[in-house]
Amino acid sequence: MKLHSRSVRLVHREAEGSLLATQLLLAQGARAVGPGGGACGPRRVLPAVREELRAGRPRRGACFGRRLSAARREQRQRHSPKVQREWPRRAPHQPPKPPRLLTLGEGEKARILQHESQTP
Repeated sequence: MKLHSRSVRLVHREAEGSLLATQLLLAQGARAVGPGGGACGPRRVLPAVREELRAGRPRRGACFGRRLSAARREQRQRHSPKVQREWPRRAPHQPPKPPRLLTLGEGEKARILQHESQTP
C-alpha cells in the first residue's frame, strides 16, 4: 500500500489505520466462519466487504454473512513449495577483492630520478 502523508506523524497514523482495518477484516471473517471452521483469508474477505459497500443498501438475495463465511483459505495440499525461486541468469553476489598494491621497480625509479634532474 502506498502512504500519502507528508509528515512522519501522519504516516505513522496512516499505517496504524491500515493495520487496524486489516485486523477488522480478519475479525469479521473469523466471526463469520465460526469456531473450528478453518482460517479465513483477508484477500477473500476484502472483495465481499467492497461489494457490500458499493451496493450502498442491503441486498435481497445474497447475504453478507454467507459471502463472508465462504471466504476461507485454501485447504488443498500443495504439490510444490510456495517459495520464491532464484532468477535463472543472475550471478550470486561476490564481495570485492582486496586492492592490489603495485610497487615501482629499480628501472622505473631510476627513470623518474633522471626525469626530475633534467627538468629546470
